[in-house]
Formats: sequence, structure tokens, C-alpha cells
Amino acid sequence: MKKILIIATICILFLAIGLVANALTIENPLKYDKIDDIIKAVMDFIAIIGSSIAVIMVIWGGIVYMTAGSSEEKTKNAKKTIQWALIGLAIIWSAKFLIDVLAWVLGKE
Repeated sequence: MKKILIIATICILFLAIGLVANALTIENPLKYDKIDDIIKAVMDFIAIIGSSIAVIMVIWGGIVYMTAGSSEEKTKNAKKTIQWALIGLAIIWSAKFLIDVLAWVLGKE
């Protein structure tokens, strides 16, 4: 008898959940409807943030380079900082360009 009562309670709960779920409509919280729009927005955000960080790192490398004096180690580290910041910037903008070209080729723009 106890098992039947438990099964009946579970069935009634699932029925109630189903009725409530059918009555509710959930709006899309995003302003994008398709996954390609989301990918493009995320890539644009990453490009802005990454570009900002790369510019800051180039400036930092320049400051370290100017204040290095005769220290070979500081000069080498400053050059590496500038080099890797520019490489990162090139990678970010290449990825953004590739996504834009693919969207154009596929007719998404």
C-alpha cells in the first residue's frame, strides 16, 4: 500500500509540473537568437578586451625598456614583452578576421 501511495504521489507531482510548464513561457534572456550571433558577439568582446591588454603590455614593455638603463636582462625582458603582446594582438585580430570572413562567405552578414 505504501508503494502505491508513493508512486501515485510521484505521478501527481509530474502531472502538476507538466501542467505548470505548459502554462509558463520563458523569454530569451539574450538579445541574440542564433548561435552564430552569440559567437560573433563573444569574439568582438574578446577582441576588445585582448586588444586593450595588448596595448597596455606594449606600453609596459616600452616603459621597462626605457628605464632598463644598461641592464641586459631588463632590456631582453622588455623586448620579449613587446614581442609577445604584438603576437597576441595579431592572433586575436586574425581570429576575428577569420570569423568575419567565414560569416561573409556563408552569407550570415
